[in-house]
Amino acid sequence: MKKLRINPLAKKDIMEIQNYISKELSNSKAAGKVITKFFETFDTLKEFPNLGLELSTKFNIKNDYRYVNSENYIVFYRIGDKFISIYRILYNKRDFKNILFKD
Repeated sequence: MKKLRINPLAKKDIMEIQNYISKELSNSKAAGKVITKFFETFDTLKEFPNLGLELSTKFNIKNDYRYVNSENYIVFYRIGDKFISIYRILYNKRDFKNILFKD
């Protein structure tokens, strides 16, 4: 089983999502549920790294990202030799193509 690595941007995404749901929407219980679901998704990816779809099949941009849905969010990750690296967690209505590929 591969190990999990959560990069700094993904950690920031998690904190922002938690803060938004708990403070802006005033729903700490829902925030906890969403964050718990993220970590359940991460555990599943450690066991089944190829579960997510290749992002290059959705966009004609060469990349090695994969993605999987978790609640109303999309988890973007890469599979390495030893690690599953979580890169971003974005709300599914956001323009993630521009967020991931600004250049």
